[in-house]
Amino acid sequence: MSHFRLGEVLIKQGLITEKQLNNAIEFQKREKGRIGEILVKLGFISEENMISALGSQLVIPYYSSENAELLKPQPDQKLEKVIPPDFATKNVVLPLSKHMSSLTCAVNDPLDLLMLDNLKRITSCEINLVIATKAAIQKAINDFYFANKKEDGTFGLLQNMGKII
Repeated sequence: MSHFRLGEVLIKQGLITEKQLNNAIEFQKREKGRIGEILVKLGFISEENMISALGSQLVIPYYSSENAELLKPQPDQKLEKVIPPDFATKNVVLPLSKHMSSLTCAVNDPLDLLMLDNLKRITSCEINLVIATKAAIQKAINDFYFANKKEDGTFGLLQNMGKII
């Protein structure tokens, strides 16, 4: 893990200015929340750039929305049974591949330790992470778990639930 804080990584990459970071820190003191999410909320940086920098900071591979094919789970591994669709949807986590007792998953929030602990518990696997935007993972979850349910209206409901969660 990098010893740099996310704000420092973003400044070093030229994605935000020192003034923008200071404004976000002041906002954070009043409103609480994670600095990356606040920078996105304030419009100083895109979610895509923030997630990419977070991946750099934490040394976690980043899957860009431009490479959506990377967010396609390996076929014929029964990954939909490894992580149930309700857990995947609620936690914005997508199983991508499994090799023996090692499971690779795409997540939006690699710092959600409770979710990661629950993921280890329900899968009985060591978890390898890749990081992507929330929207990209939600779309991939819908495509993987619910694509065959589009005709019965379930897809729309699940898609809307994903935006609320």
